[in-house]
Amino acid sequence: MNAYRQSVAFLESFINYEQHRGRMTYTTRALHIRRFEHFLHRIGSPHLATPCVHIAGTKGKGSTAALLHSVAIAAGLKAGLYTSPHLDSYCERIRIGRHAVSESDFADAVLSLKHRIESSGGRLEPGYRTTFELLTTAAFEMFRDCGVQLAVIETGLGGRLDATNVVLPEAAVITAIGLDHTHILGRTHTAIAREKGGIIKPGRPAVIARQPAGHARAILDCLYDIARRRDASAVYAPRRVRLIERRTSTGHGALSAAGQKVRYRLRSSERDLVLNLPLAGLHQAENLRTVLATVEVLRERGWGIPDTAVRSGVRRVSWPGRIEYLGGRPPLILDGAHCPLSAAALADALRESWPEHRPVFLFSLLDDKPVEAVAGPIACAFPGAPVVVFRAPGPRGCPAEILAATLRTIGVVAETADTALDALRKGRRRAAPNSILVAFGSLYSIAPLRKAFQKLTNVGQW
Repeated sequence: MNAYRQSVAFLESFINYEQHRGRMTYTTRALHIRRFEHFLHRIGSPHLATPCVHIAGTKGKGSTAALLHSVAIAAGLKAGLYTSPHLDSYCERIRIGRHAVSESDFADAVLSLKHRIESSGGRLEPGYRTTFELLTTAAFEMFRDCGVQLAVIETGLGGRLDATNVVLPEAAVITAIGLDHTHILGRTHTAIAREKGGIIKPGRPAVIARQPAGHARAILDCLYDIARRRDASAVYAPRRVRLIERRTSTGHGALSAAGQKVRYRLRSSERDLVLNLPLAGLHQAENLRTVLATVEVLRERGWGIPDTAVRSGVRRVSWPGRIEYLGGRPPLILDGAHCPLSAAALADALRESWPEHRPVFLFSLLDDKPVEAVAGPIACAFPGAPVVVFRAPGPRGCPAEILAATLRTIGVVAETADTALDALRKGRRRAAPNSILVAFGSLYSIAPLRKAFQKLTNVGQW
């Protein structure tokens, strides 16, 4: 077994809630932040070594993190990025500069941590310690040891009890909040906002993104209350940064990837910024607005991030698996939309960026997600569109037959497929000359779909 596989085996020997079937125990006993904090202090407090921005939310937190990280790099900072889940390799979760860490560096960090704990007689408490905690520890140590000047840290789940919530950030960022993981985080927008707002720290600023219509007031009241009780300034992004206009580069006529040009006005200086954003959809323009508000806050805290860095960083951002255009005939678009907010954003982006093209959908989902709520926005936006369902990889993948049966309850007749490769083949057969294939529902399906697409392309079947 090579060193990388050894490191993964060590991480996955603990509780891995990402692959855990059944209900997660979401309590301070099962996810004990203070216990984890004591563990980190015993090994040198790596979580406090690197200045960071901490990001939570239901929708857009990964894209927001990727955008802010790219801007920090363009500003000349040695910047780190920690996100989850990965699409293909654990290495993707930890970036230093524009590249994921190598398998050898990842293995060195994880196995060094393992050796130091074991040689010091430290107890890892397998009944409580989780894969995500150990992975987060390795990320903190890599950022410290590599001299990262600013790290952008995305929460894994929720916020209040998330393992990343041991940091003392330069700013906390709360992106759009919706109903997801309701069996864990709560069944109302306010309950979920309370969990996400748990990352707001005393005396540190919090940046809050635009919230979904119909629930914004309740969410904002909850987050403002948390900030007030913690003596933290709360910055509402739409009040700091005005979105003036958007122009979308669409796939009219010849199919192509979509992006957009967006004009913002920074209200602190009443100056405009025109930015070329390679990510499609109004939701990405909103994520970028949140990033600009965060940059304003960082500037107020002494970080030198010029407008030139913002322009360059935004232009160069890459975030795979989020309305990712792969091309081909018909072209394939991969999107990890796995909650109702994300599915609605995908539907809007498809209608805006590829209005003349008929989608064929490939759908997979984890078994703890609400199938009707996730598929509903797509079904409403594209009634009668062909749908092929397949099981997402891993023990939590919902079987294709269950997906198809549930979709029938909302009037969607779906064809089942055995694998990602089979789904691509069946979707291609359902395609018309003006079709696009759109895969959504589970980030865990992105890597097998990409590999299957590459296989079909290589043998001339695409």
